[in-house]
Amino acid sequence: MDLGLITNLGVAGFAIFVLWKQSQSNAEKDKRHEEQMAAMYESFQELNHDIRNKLSTQLMENTNAMGENTKMMGENTKVMERVLDLLSSLRRK
Repeated sequence: MDLGLITNLGVAGFAIFVLWKQSQSNAEKDKRHEEQMAAMYESFQELNHDIRNKLSTQLMENTNAMGENTKMMGENTKVMERVLDLLSSLRRK
């Protein structure tokens, strides 16, 4: 802005100058705020990605462990049935 124009306009010119400076300041604050929000969003997206990966990995590990446990329980049941059959046959004698 031209200072000569401001002085010629007097109080109104000064008020316009103050409002213009304030609008510039607000624009700079808005830009910084948008940059901060973008950085926060990016951090959130990275954290979200990491959490999803960890949960997926844990779910797969747990599913595999449950499968193994089910298999072992089946084998243990067969052994227990054989033991019970042997005990039954011993009682009959």
